[in-house]
Amino acid sequence: VGGTVIQAEDEIAAITMVLGASYAGARAMTATSGPGLSLMVEGLGLASMAELPCVVVDAQRAGPSTGMPTKHEQGDLFLAYAGGHGEVQRIVLAPATVEDCFYQVVNAFNLADKYQMPVVVLSDTVLATRTQSVPRPDVRHVPRVERLLYHPNGHDGADEGERFRRYLLSTEDGVSPMSIPGQRGGQYVATGLEHNELGRPRYSPEIHSAMTRKRFRKLEAAAH
Repeated sequence: VGGTVIQAEDEIAAITMVLGASYAGARAMTATSGPGLSLMVEGLGLASMAELPCVVVDAQRAGPSTGMPTKHEQGDLFLAYAGGHGEVQRIVLAPATVEDCFYQVVNAFNLADKYQMPVVVLSDTVLATRTQSVPRPDVRHVPRVERLLYHPNGHDGADEGERFRRYLLSTEDGVSPMSIPGQRGGQYVATGLEHNELGRPRYSPEIHSAMTRKRFRKLEAAAH
């Protein structure tokens, strides 16, 4: 399908490579199991703060720590949806069958792009190592939702002559247009620091509260 596969040296490298690819405009994902998801928590926090779409598949196994790598357990729910320091925004999906894995990963990418946040797909050892025949998916009927992109026309993040406001606060659902590196007028920094609408670091309680509400509006819109 024209994709690229990279074997990273560890889970921290894997999630940060995914975020770099997402920042550049690509759809990107990685997969891991429980302890690896723990190592990705800070990167998932960066994805929440910088509002970068990404998908992580967690094929759950028995824990805690290294646990029982070949044994089955569904114990990562709290880590998947709330793991992290501070207020994190992410969506968690759980496929029910082998066939559902295909459609929920497509769904995960659509949700990640639409709401510009991490999506975790909670699989488990039973699904991950199972061999089963399923009906061949008809990709003509698989929807694809694109991310909201910046167009310098004065209506989506920047008026003529103004700086691009990547993290525009005035959107109803909290989703603000993204630019792709190289777009004229679309320069911004995707920082892990709290920031204003331009992406510049700001530490005031007022800006932090406003940006936190913006990020949670996206989650509320997704749930609706």
